[in-house]
Parts: sequence; C-alpha cells; structure tokens
Amino acid sequence: MKKNLSDRDAIIGKLYPSTDPNVKSVGDIFYREANAKGAFLYSALFMPTILEVEGSIIIDLFSGEIQERFLKKKSEWKGSIQELEASFNFFELPYLFGIEHRMETSDAEDACLCEIIANVWRSLLRETYPERRIIVECLSPEESGSVSSISVSELR
Repeated sequence: MKKNLSDRDAIIGKLYPSTDPNVKSVGDIFYREANAKGAFLYSALFMPTILEVEGSIIIDLFSGEIQERFLKKKSEWKGSIQELEASFNFFELPYLFGIEHRMETSDAEDACLCEIIANVWRSLLRETYPERRIIVECLSPEESGSVSSISVSELR
C-alpha cells in the first residue's frame, strides 16, 4: 500500500498543479481544492452498498435496483453462480464517471485509483464478511480487454 500512496501523492500533485509556494503537500492541495459536498459524493465509490442476495455478494454502486436485476438474471442464468456474480461485480473505472470526465486521467492514474479503491473494498468486505473468501482484483486494460477495472469475486 505504501507504493500506492506515493504514487497517489505524485498524481494528486500532477492533477492539481499550483504556482503558490505555500502549497507543498497533498494536505495543502486537499485544503485548497476539496470540500465536504464532494467527499459525500465520493463516499459512494469508496464505501459502496454491499448486498447479500440469496447468498451472493453484490456491490451496489449507484444503481439501487441491482437486487431485482440480479434475481431476474439468476432465474434465467445457465452458467455458474460465480460467473453471474462476476458479471455484476465488474467495474470499468473510467465508465463510473460521466463522459465529460473519462479522459481526465491516464491509464497509469486509473490503475493507481483502482488499487486505492480495491484496498478500501477489501477492508470493507473483510470486516463485513470475515468468514468468506472474497477477492477484489484490479485489472489492467490488457487483462480486462478494455480499461482499468475492478473485479469482485468469492472463492468457494
């Protein structure tokens, strides 16, 4: 995690440049740029709703209707339950944001953010379901076939 934090700090400095000589740290940038309103919004990404639906762990990012969609899909599903869960717990990072914001970060920056989010989700899932083996992985664009992504699955 330490490497991610140094990467994170360098990226924040790059994304929020300042000519002010008093801005020397991430804390300075945070104080200048951040606000409680934005923190509440991003808390939905870092602390998502976690549902257990008929024994399946589902990350509910923003939709609110995922339980009904999961149950409908499950009733029609021909594959394994792990494949169904994986299809609901796969998140392409840039597509979580509006189209006007998708190109604001590089692949390397997206990969760093994926790692940060994954670390928080791992902790949250470990605390919520200590008896279960839930894996949170970051996938590179090459691994996902698209963009930096997060995958959540359970080992059974």
